[in-house]
Amino acid sequence: MISVTLSQLTDILNGELQGADITLDAVTTDTRKLTPGCLFVALKGERF
Repeated sequence: MISVTLSQLTDILNGELQGADITLDAVTTDTRKLTPGCLFVALKGERF
């Protein structure tokens, strides 16, 4: 994955950054695989 900062992500999503601007270098949907610099994306559904 290409590294991106939270401020870049909030600009793309027309959001507002709350807190520190960190660099993200991974994405996961599994909380067991979270590491520093990893973005967690919650999925809705019976198995998530």
